[in-house]
Amino acid sequence: MPGFAVARRIRENPSLGGATIMMLSSADRPGDMAQCRELGVAAYLQKPIKQSELLDAIVVTLGKTPVAPSPHSGRHEPAFTVPKGLVVLLAEDNEVNQELATAMLRRRGCEVVVAKDGREAVALWERERFDVVLMDVQMPEMDGLAATRAIREIEQSKGGHTPIVALTAHVLEGDRVRCRLAGMDGYVSKPLRVGDLFQAISEVLPQTQSTRSAGVPRELEDCLDSVGGDRAALEKIVTLFLEQYPVLLTQIRDAANVGDYTAAGTAAHRLSGSLGVLGARQALEAAQRVEHLSVGGDREALDTAVTALEHQVAETVGPLETFYAATRLARPA
Repeated sequence: MPGFAVARRIRENPSLGGATIMMLSSADRPGDMAQCRELGVAAYLQKPIKQSELLDAIVVTLGKTPVAPSPHSGRHEPAFTVPKGLVVLLAEDNEVNQELATAMLRRRGCEVVVAKDGREAVALWERERFDVVLMDVQMPEMDGLAATRAIREIEQSKGGHTPIVALTAHVLEGDRVRCRLAGMDGYVSKPLRVGDLFQAISEVLPQTQSTRSAGVPRELEDCLDSVGGDRAALEKIVTLFLEQYPVLLTQIRDAANVGDYTAAGTAAHRLSGSLGVLGARQALEAAQRVEHLSVGGDREALDTAVTALEHQVAETVGPLETFYAATRLARPA
């Protein structure tokens, strides 16, 4: 039963009608948001979903107070670090984005002051000391570019430099140039993802450098970040994938050979979910293409796509097998 059908059944059941529903999807399909609004879905998240993003969404949706993560043995720092107690000025006019960004920041131990427009952001910056400014580009009264230019002009006469990171829904190269010319130090596109946000902050802070978790290949750093730096969880994910991917690839190839497009698409969907969690973007795109072509029934195109998928998965598996072997060797007998 598809997820929207489940949501509709829940809404029609009087005993479950008040439940909070969050949708998790591997693709942003046309019409999904309209169905979410119709069914009263509280949040719509696109997979792969990072642990911290899921928690932030739950916190915001339920209106709960964010709680700082507790130390846990075996957990490692993610691929980026920011100092505890960082004081952040968040200039954002959208209340939903305010809540989400504030939840992300406070859960990492940051102190957050919110400005509703660029003019208020400049006034707050003049009165208080901030370690970094997160500046929405499009705001009323004074937009983020104008506010940044105003701050930089004041700094020219008084000295100092506060790092400013742009927050914008635009992703064109021209927008990056405009942000740089206005005096911004970094750039994060919306909707905000916690990994991108803190990576950008870590890069603009003075004397702060990104750190890598020891022994984790570059290809798995996003996955490690997704599980909150939990090395044991990462090892389990890699182990499960190495066990499952040969079976799924065989199912896809066999189904394509006999023209069973439904079976091929189902197996490709399962494989794409695992590849998304691992952050294997090229292999993920190849799996999604197989899934897409399995609907059209073009035997030749599907066969070519399956071959490309097999190649991309082979490229992905190498670093995973190396990591798995090193992990096994590191364990005490």
